[in-house]
Amino acid sequence: KKPEHVRIEILDSSGAVVRTLRKPGLEKGLNRVAWNLRYDAPYQRKDQEPEASEFGPPPSGPFVLPGTYTVRLTVDGQVHEKPVTVGVDPLVRATPEGLSAQFEMARDLTQLGSDINRTLRTLDVVQAQIQERRKLMKQLGRTADADLGAKLKAAEDSRSKIVEPTG
Repeated sequence: KKPEHVRIEILDSSGAVVRTLRKPGLEKGLNRVAWNLRYDAPYQRKDQEPEASEFGPPPSGPFVLPGTYTVRLTVDGQVHEKPVTVGVDPLVRATPEGLSAQFEMARDLTQLGSDINRTLRTLDVVQAQIQERRKLMKQLGRTADADLGAKLKAAEDSRSKIVEPTG
């Protein structure tokens, strides 16, 4: 029978999930999935299809450091785990310290991007709520009193300064 719920996760040596592989095969029989040795991508401001666009591929997370990881396959509640070892490409000339520093910087930048996108998504929701309030007042044939109108305008102006900064 075809499984209903399939999830593939990559865990680091401490057991923390570093990547959840999306849309694994659900077909009966042999399925192949490839992990690009990266952490999960940063949180996105808008929901997107994980395909390339005219602006290039979607953002991705930082590469993992060399070490032992665990692949966890969960199929309809049954869990299967196997270790996998990630090594350094022999053509790469980098010290462990250099790789570590590069990873820390990439991880921090990914987190910063996620934080910014969460904030922008929240501000998008605020803008939608303001527009909905204006639309509802119009449908009810009401005009905003001066105080409410000023508050809505101030909220829109504050959001615009953050989302669409000038120069």
